[in-house]
Amino acid sequence: MLNIWLDKKSTITKQPTMRSLIIRFALLSIALIFASSNVGARTCHSVTMSGPPDFPPVVWSDYLEIHGAAKELLEIAFKRHNIEVKTDHLGGYNRVLSHFKKGLIHVIPAMTRNSELADHTIFIEPAIYQQTYAVVVKRDKEHHPQTWDDLTMLRGVAPRGLTFGDDFNQFADDNLHVMRTTRPRQGLKMLEVGRVDYAIYPDIQGDLFVSLLDLEGKFEKTPIDIATFNLYAGVSNALDCNIPLEDISITIQALIKSGEAATIFNDSLYKWMGYSLDQKGMTYSPIE
Repeated sequence: MLNIWLDKKSTITKQPTMRSLIIRFALLSIALIFASSNVGARTCHSVTMSGPPDFPPVVWSDYLEIHGAAKELLEIAFKRHNIEVKTDHLGGYNRVLSHFKKGLIHVIPAMTRNSELADHTIFIEPAIYQQTYAVVVKRDKEHHPQTWDDLTMLRGVAPRGLTFGDDFNQFADDNLHVMRTTRPRQGLKMLEVGRVDYAIYPDIQGDLFVSLLDLEGKFEKTPIDIATFNLYAGVSNALDCNIPLEDISITIQALIKSGEAATIFNDSLYKWMGYSLDQKGMTYSPIE
């Protein structure tokens, strides 16, 4: 009988008591909390940026590297918080998206909030820029288009790669023929000599883009609303280090309030309109 009692006692003492289970659970919880609080605790010293090639002058590509106002603005903001920005030109935007999801690209300088990458993205507030478009016509025309439907019987032109949003793209595919130029300035030249009836360009306060070709007084904008995008900088969720997003947001707000962001935007427009001036050639294709 004694042997049986001892065997039972030894078996009981080997099993954890309720108190020990609670202690172990508490210690495990503390360990998990501590571990999770240190995930990504390393501060980022550099990030890699790439972006879409088709939102000039906010962000654009010359097929060698990315440029644009959003890129330059973010470089300033990140640098003020001791974070170096490296750029990587990946070509098409689909490759950019794929790399961003994997964390190989850390920052996209210009995205819409309804981006397909929303689940993979931390958006930096506020919107860096708003992208709108102008339908430009010659001032001496008797009748100017007022709506999308008015464009159906006219010839149009736009820079290749410029994205106008799903709604207008679909309307254009179904109803319009808009030629695409390989260089931004060519469309204005075509409009000047009467080869097309209208041109579509990023909208700029003060008609800055026509001043590049000394064409003030020859063109005017119509009231046609093509599309408007609020563009935000996006940071990949897969980034394995910390970025002071709140501080960077405050810096961006200050750059906008001071007017520096607008100056960068205008400068980027000049760069986009003026790049590769010596190269000729033109591609005609329906708008995509």
